[in-house]
Amino acid sequence: MLGCSFSHYRITGKLGEGGMGVVYRAEDTLLHREVAVKFPAPRGHACDERERLFREARAASALVHPNIAAVYDCGECDGSPYVVMELVPGKSLQQVLHDGPVVPETGTAIAIQVAEALSEAHRRGIVHRDIKPSNIIVGERGQVKVLDFGIARRIAPLARGAAAGTEPTTTLEGGISGTPAYMAPDQVRGDPSDPRADLFSLGAVFYECLTGRRAFEGASPFETMARVLEHDPPPPSTVNPAVPHRLDAIVAKILAKEPSRRYGSADDLIADLRAVAPASPGRFRWLRSRPVLASSAVLAFGAILALLWFAWPQSSHRPIAEATRYYEEGVNALADGTYYKAAQALEQAIRIDGAYTLAYAHLADAWNELDYSERAQSAMLKALPPGRDSPRLSRSELLHVQAIHSVLTHDYDHAAALYRQLAGQAAGDAERMRVELDLGRVYEKADRLAAALAVYLSVAGRQKEEPAAHLRAGVVYRRMRDTARAEASLRRAESLYRALSNLEGVTEALYQLSVIANQSSRYADARSLLDQAARMAQASGNEHQQVTVLLQLTGVCSRQGLLDEARQHAADALERAQRHGLDDLVARSLVELGTNAQYRGEAEEAKRRFSDALAVAQRQGGRRTEARARFSLASVRVDLGETAVALADLEPALAFYRAGGYATELSRCAILQGRAWCSQGDYDGARKIAGAELEAGRRTPDPVLEYLALDLIAGIALEQERYREALALHNEAAALSRSKGNLVEEHWALAACGDALWRLGRYDEARHALFDVEAFGKRSKSQAMLAAVEMARAEMALSVLRPDEAERRSRDAVQLAPQDRELAAAAKRIAAVVAARLGETRRAAALADEALTTAQATGNARIVLAAQLARAEAMLVSGDAATAAQIARETEDAASRRGQFESAWRAHVLEQTGLRGAKSAAFRIVGNDPADGLTRLQASMPPEDFKIYMNRPDLRRLLRPASDLIAGKR
Repeated sequence: MLGCSFSHYRITGKLGEGGMGVVYRAEDTLLHREVAVKFPAPRGHACDERERLFREARAASALVHPNIAAVYDCGECDGSPYVVMELVPGKSLQQVLHDGPVVPETGTAIAIQVAEALSEAHRRGIVHRDIKPSNIIVGERGQVKVLDFGIARRIAPLARGAAAGTEPTTTLEGGISGTPAYMAPDQVRGDPSDPRADLFSLGAVFYECLTGRRAFEGASPFETMARVLEHDPPPPSTVNPAVPHRLDAIVAKILAKEPSRRYGSADDLIADLRAVAPASPGRFRWLRSRPVLASSAVLAFGAILALLWFAWPQSSHRPIAEATRYYEEGVNALADGTYYKAAQALEQAIRIDGAYTLAYAHLADAWNELDYSERAQSAMLKALPPGRDSPRLSRSELLHVQAIHSVLTHDYDHAAALYRQLAGQAAGDAERMRVELDLGRVYEKADRLAAALAVYLSVAGRQKEEPAAHLRAGVVYRRMRDTARAEASLRRAESLYRALSNLEGVTEALYQLSVIANQSSRYADARSLLDQAARMAQASGNEHQQVTVLLQLTGVCSRQGLLDEARQHAADALERAQRHGLDDLVARSLVELGTNAQYRGEAEEAKRRFSDALAVAQRQGGRRTEARARFSLASVRVDLGETAVALADLEPALAFYRAGGYATELSRCAILQGRAWCSQGDYDGARKIAGAELEAGRRTPDPVLEYLALDLIAGIALEQERYREALALHNEAAALSRSKGNLVEEHWALAACGDALWRLGRYDEARHALFDVEAFGKRSKSQAMLAAVEMARAEMALSVLRPDEAERRSRDAVQLAPQDRELAAAAKRIAAVVAARLGETRRAAALADEALTTAQATGNARIVLAAQLARAEAMLVSGDAATAAQIARETEDAASRRGQFESAWRAHVLEQTGLRGAKSAAFRIVGNDPADGLTRLQASMPPEDFKIYMNRPDLRRLLRPASDLIAGKR
């Protein structure tokens, strides 16, 4: 195979051979990197071997973790399948253990890192089934990589004549999966594998690390398996006195015969190992489940940096010249905002010079910008790993590493202080400029826009031909809503990048200009700019930018209400991102597709897309993207009435944004929380959130926050039946959206205006508003918006006593948005009321029960209240006056507590009518009691509004004699 070429790979050497395949060193001639290529062992059925190998590739490619070897590609060469993997420098643990045990601290560190890998795999629903020393690589700096996920499940006989202790450790073939010396008893018995089997295998590996000999060994595979089932190895400390006695208990627990007696999870094992060996390298790993580092880890890392500051000499590693060239390219790309290009260049620098500490640190910065949190953490650990093999750094280099570390932990004040110190110590203008651009980015992350702008303008003033300073200044001006200055700065950056033939820089400047055009409702300009950006990205071959441009075009179309076109662009972005392995953009594309489905009223489709985005974000370790997906998922759950689940989904996103200081995102989460509370009937809590966020929204440059807060306050007013207030607020929200060119938000606000108008008795104005919304809904093909219009018209028809039209329109609304539970509940309620008023008593009662059950499933307090009123009316016309009065009494109490005076009055009328029908002594005259809802309703409106309001036909009907209600007369 040496020298053989296929696809864009060239075999350069043989790395190893095992029972299940051969692994070669190869060069990726397209990306200019070394990789490992695995071919299956030439035996068995070809189709089986192909499926086995591709199953391994699928399993491993689903896992992105610093302790798991990455899978890059798979395919077939002359009919033989292959998998392309990360080439991990170092030795297999089997080679490391050839000369005997490792020191307990090292063995514990290895066990912790393997357990970290297993924790990630188990979290993804993957059980390795073959943890053994030959599947574990130990790198030069002590980092562990786990290989070979998804192996085959067949048993091969031991070669005749094999001596005891020399049986192969290759995977056996047949009905049992695993390698005999490392299999769990449950695997030996053929029981279904679960994560605890992997932990047992890790226990056997750990035992060997500590003692230098296998925990289970026999003369044949079957004798070895018998010992696994029956034998308990002696405690490690009795074999190797250097092993602490505390590790004996841990090993015994991992190697328990019964799964129920082992550790319940890899995380539990990790916690015990760290407690026993606090000085091991695993102690300094970041906690994956946290958005920022645990405080103890931060302090420990900071202490190491401080110690190194004083203890290390000024001399540092001198990088290889070619690596420096890639390093410079990567750092410049970071300044330009082309983070994917930066990551690629910095990875190349590291491939050339594996001891290039600053390249690792800046790579961590690039991955962090792209929201690959775990990759960022891994790169930072490689930049300055704890232990004696740490690289030598000068003090300025150490400061730089510490500054980037502070950015990763969201300690922006400390990061800014370090960058200011570095700027003061810079050797020349070029170095100072680079540090100051980093300082500006830190200020941007901390939302200190004025400080960031001052830095960028200072750099631009001294370095007039530096495009990055103008680019970043333009972005800050845009965020500060200074459109003219933003465009001037970005045009200057574009011109400078063109002069330098920096196509990625030109693309970024055009992209940022398109964002301004989109926000300013200059959609033709935005499209033109994005078209230019797409051509530039294609010319440079930057796939990341090509997908980002498509996603921005999706946003432009969405704001215009062009939902079909927006969906197509998002689908194209998803296909490109998946094809090129851009997981960050895969997740973003899925979120855009989910949002598009949500606009259309396809709630279940939206939920599926958001769930997929969440899974991708968790796989890539993208904490920001994960939080955004959780927020989006919570949003659609609120739409579906799943408010309790929505609030649970929202909590991790809130925690992440709160810990990371993401003010805008935190506000959006808070407003969504307010929506959920409003749906549950907690109007006071929702109004408190909305009021605070409205003030914050008016102080920030983000107009969307102001709209969302206004929309929430208006929605609360409508829920509480304060129709005049709701109308004014929704009009204000519509005007705000119109001024920002967001046609979708504007027409949703107008739909709410139409709903408030008919409830005030202003039917003609309501019809006009709903007509405009319907026209836009048809143009944009938003089924959700059209359904909302039809339901508003159905309610209005019921109000003007046109029952046939009301029932027909409510059915049409449900057909337009069949997944909307709130619409379904409203349609059943309207049908029940219509049946009651037509005297169809049996049908009315059945429909009223269905309406209440459906309403309760939505979790929406107002919808439940309306359904209870319909049920009381149905009971009244069916002759069960006492039950009707009881239901109405409970409904009136609930409505009064929430300030819903119209519903309280309706319930009061139904209660009194029921009491009269039941000839109860509690009957009193309707409308004359100052405690009833009508009196409070009148007090809540100006006289002219109340007069128009009381002319509503359905309300005049309530003032008729009680006998009319009991008879069901219209």
